[in-house]
Amino acid sequence: MEVDSPPRNQSPRILKLVENLADIRERPKTMLTPETKRTRTMEDPPIRGPLTPEGESTAKVPVLSSGVKVEYPTNISMPSRSVIEALYNISLQEEEEEEEDQKLRNEIHEKSEYYDQKYLKPAGILSFEEILLPAVGLAEEKALKQAQSRVQRDAPEYTFAMENCRRLVRKSIRNAILEVQSSRMTRTRCQQERRLEQALERKRVRERRHRERLEEDERRAKERALKKEISRAEKRRQLAREYPRNQDLWKEIVFLTSSVAQLEREERMWVQIEKNMVQLKDKNGKEEELKNRSNHPLDSNLSSSSSDVIVVKADKSPLHLKTEEKVKDIVLASTRIQNGLGMILKLLDASEFVQKSLFDEYRKDHAFHGYQGMDNPKGIIRFLSQSQDDLPDNPKGIIRLLSQSQ
Repeated sequence: MEVDSPPRNQSPRILKLVENLADIRERPKTMLTPETKRTRTMEDPPIRGPLTPEGESTAKVPVLSSGVKVEYPTNISMPSRSVIEALYNISLQEEEEEEEDQKLRNEIHEKSEYYDQKYLKPAGILSFEEILLPAVGLAEEKALKQAQSRVQRDAPEYTFAMENCRRLVRKSIRNAILEVQSSRMTRTRCQQERRLEQALERKRVRERRHRERLEEDERRAKERALKKEISRAEKRRQLAREYPRNQDLWKEIVFLTSSVAQLEREERMWVQIEKNMVQLKDKNGKEEELKNRSNHPLDSNLSSSSSDVIVVKADKSPLHLKTEEKVKDIVLASTRIQNGLGMILKLLDASEFVQKSLFDEYRKDHAFHGYQGMDNPKGIIRFLSQSQDDLPDNPKGIIRLLSQSQ
């Protein structure tokens, strides 16, 4: 943030303005009369001398031959309103001319002259270097001109003293203007440095806020990505738990497994019942045999083979046959269930293999590279499923139909 500093050498324009208003016409040294030249060579000029602490000169006030005293005017009136208005109007007129020449200066890349009154005009303040100091100088010049007129009338040989006073006033005004310009330039430079420092500080603050905002956005993006990943993993686990792959087959496997377990339990129960029946039957057979022997002692000589035949015949009772049939049915059902489970496991393996092969074929083998509708498989299937009578004969019609199917 740089501001063009005002030019330093501005006093000639102001002094020229003052000289034009005061109508100063200095007489060159060659126009002095011989009497004036002799007077200027006098020893100990009365207008020079050291100053007192109060600022007054210790030199004696010269007394002219006519008895008139020559001294610096002490009663100097304030600058009149007309003088200030004239200076103000001339300053504004120069500013307008400067604005007209601004385009030309911009084309040749020159800095425009600085006008202090131009920037103070909106605030209603008069410029110290362009209006107030020149007005004070004009008032001093006016008072000195009045004194000079009396000196030129009464003692022309002392006119050079008044001219020196006027020259000193102009030099003082010039130095004051330069000091004001230097002070203003120093103040402007300090303001520029302060504004530049403030601009740099604001820039650093903006960069820090931008960096903090980027870091905050990055942190929030990471948090959102982490939450999204956690939610996705949780959703996958929930779906895998609620909707496992081949759910119907697994349900059937669970049902068959539970059925097999139930049949095995029933089989063990029937085997236990069979053992109990055999034991009960042996016990009943022995009791009947003892009873028969006690009732028919003559039949005690029967052969052991006949008793064995009776035992075998007792084993073939209807209850025993029915039990054997039930056991055989249970074994047969268990065998069938085992065979069904084996077939289901084989079908699961085949299903996984077929699913993987179909996925590979869909993703790799059947991808129509270069076809603009390759991301629309439904349109391709719809096109391939149409009858041959509905398809156009020309290739352009087929391409148009494929494009419409998207």
